[in-house]
Amino acid sequence: MSLSFRSNNRSNSRRRNQISAPAEVETFESRLLLTTTPGILTPSGTINLDAAVDGSTPTVEFSWEAVDNAVSYELWVSSLGSFERILLMEGITGTTTDIPVTDLAEGGLRVWARANLAGGGVSAWSTGSDFQLNIRPVLTGPGADNARHLTDDTTPEITWVATNEAQSFQLWVTDLTTGAITRYTADNISVEILPADPDLEVPVLDADGNTTFAERRTFNVPDELSIGRYRTWIRSVDIDGGLSNWSDPYTFDIGPRPQNLSPAAPSFFSAPLLTWSHVSRATSYEVFVARSTAGGVNTPIYRETTNSTGFQIPENLAPGEYVFWVRAIISGTDIPTVYGAWSAPSRFGTLVPPTVTGPVGAEGYVTDLRPTVEWTSIHGAGTYEVLVHKRDSRPPFLQTFSNATSMTFTTDLAAGSYTVWVRAVDTRGDFSDWSDPLFFQTTGGRTVITSPAAGGVVDFPTFTWISVANAASYEVWISEVGGRSPFINATGIGGTFYTPINPALPGATPFPDGNYRIWVRAIFTDSTTSPWSNGVNFVGGIVVENEVISDVEIQLTSLRAEGPAESVPQEAATMQPDNSVPTEADVESQEYALTTPANTVDGLITDQAPADADADILTQLAKDCVDSEWWADRNVSA
Repeated sequence: MSLSFRSNNRSNSRRRNQISAPAEVETFESRLLLTTTPGILTPSGTINLDAAVDGSTPTVEFSWEAVDNAVSYELWVSSLGSFERILLMEGITGTTTDIPVTDLAEGGLRVWARANLAGGGVSAWSTGSDFQLNIRPVLTGPGADNARHLTDDTTPEITWVATNEAQSFQLWVTDLTTGAITRYTADNISVEILPADPDLEVPVLDADGNTTFAERRTFNVPDELSIGRYRTWIRSVDIDGGLSNWSDPYTFDIGPRPQNLSPAAPSFFSAPLLTWSHVSRATSYEVFVARSTAGGVNTPIYRETTNSTGFQIPENLAPGEYVFWVRAIISGTDIPTVYGAWSAPSRFGTLVPPTVTGPVGAEGYVTDLRPTVEWTSIHGAGTYEVLVHKRDSRPPFLQTFSNATSMTFTTDLAAGSYTVWVRAVDTRGDFSDWSDPLFFQTTGGRTVITSPAAGGVVDFPTFTWISVANAASYEVWISEVGGRSPFINATGIGGTFYTPINPALPGATPFPDGNYRIWVRAIFTDSTTSPWSNGVNFVGGIVVENEVISDVEIQLTSLRAEGPAESVPQEAATMQPDNSVPTEADVESQEYALTTPANTVDGLITDQAPADADADILTQLAKDCVDSEWWADRNVSA
């Protein structure tokens, strides 16, 4: 069976190739043949078909009467408008065949049939049978991927399927919100199909070597549409001006997405204001706020409708991550209510304030004269505010800002207890909540003796203390209370412990009975020293039968000689460690209690060293008053 039909290249070429119907080209001789012609049975009348949306192709059934001695049949189909041959089928066995509508044309058609007889003859062409073929386009968009046919595109793409080579398409669009009607015409101008490889410049050819063209099946509405409901129809126009029936109506919603404006990042407010852009013709907005979860299940914390473009969270949200969406709504009397598309999700956080992580000293003491305050980073912070209070001082001791996640004191800190808070500041000047406080205790650069405990009894003691930043070594001074001073003076100690009597040595005996006081200070690489620690009193010795004091004294004397010679004064036995030796008023171990704030860094008082040994109690009390700034809360006349 052979099949030929009009060119698919374009319908305007059809007029140049008009061929007369079979009855007009039959020769007189062929009409004299006394053979029976196959009368056309179907199609007839008007045939209405819709283009298939599933990719299939509708067909039209052609049937005719059988002819005696026929071995096959031929069909000829022409246009009633242009007289153009639409289709010629040859070699059809049987008296029926289904022809795809893609091989036909829309509008008025006429069909003839004839038989190919045994022996090589043919019958006359049958009488032509007329029928009308209507193939309606079927609308498939916009918004075909959802039940409401909702699109956020304000110049939506209308899509359809069609099986004919229409000259053009007519579209009818009605705004159901306002009642406005707009008609559009989309010319079905063929577009040359180029190969997928852009480097190739030749078009794709069909099996016959002809350029392949694609027909229009989409149309972008040129006028921007506002939120609302719309209904559209479409019909095709053939080359002769014939019109197909209008398609079934297709209803769709236009719902532009609002653009979420704020917060667009972690929020420094526990009850932030949510804002978004205005949507033209919207009468209200729906806001959906949920806690951000890993599983993506969005359980609303708030789902509210508002007439404005903002929503104030009414209560403080717990610290964490949140997400919100907004959609526009149009509603009113005698108009359909349309819910627009949800905005893109906007994630924000009610920030967990920074966490202050330092300074942290050994045993709770910070020996660095200029410690560094450190805290965790907060996303969205432009800077950080640091607040420091000092115990027994008027707040604030220090209030400053840092662009980093740390701040180092620029002057030496006096011994005392301090409290530090940090909060983040975003680029708009908004503040996060304050961090939890961090308490730290400074020693004014001194070390702190950790053993023995004050009043403790030791036999074979190991004296320990807290390290001092940048210390190269340490010096230990031990005095007898009311007796020899120094009893021991050892320098050049590389670690933070000192054992004057090694119990593993032969003949080792416990520390002599008596009351003692110990001080320790750091020595730096430039030979400068830290202030002496606060003195710690302890009791030496245990009752040992047949104890020979002189042997112990000999052993301790040898230990004292281990330090640098210049550090061991050779004068009177009552001599104190250099001019920074603690006084009797410092005997009781000072308690470093936790603090609250005080003046400014520029006003720091640095206690460099203990007072001289011969200072009386009044001098010491005066010093203590200065250190505590007891006068700060009083009005003192000049």
